[in-house]
Amino acid sequence: TEPDHLAPVREAVHQGAWQAALDGLSAYPAARSPEAIELRAQAAYGAGDFEDCIAAWEELYALH
Repeated sequence: TEPDHLAPVREAVHQGAWQAALDGLSAYPAARSPEAIELRAQAAYGAGDFEDCIAAWEELYALH
């Protein structure tokens, strides 16, 4: 089984620790996975970075 690198990011988003989530994503090797992009959008929105939030949603839309 592959380690779940996104678990700490999910937990940070759940707790509202937006910057910790964004920092965790920058360390995640596959940060372009659909789940990672969605988590980035949520964390950016929570952190008040609406440009990055919209950019992440656009990236996710293009990926799908």
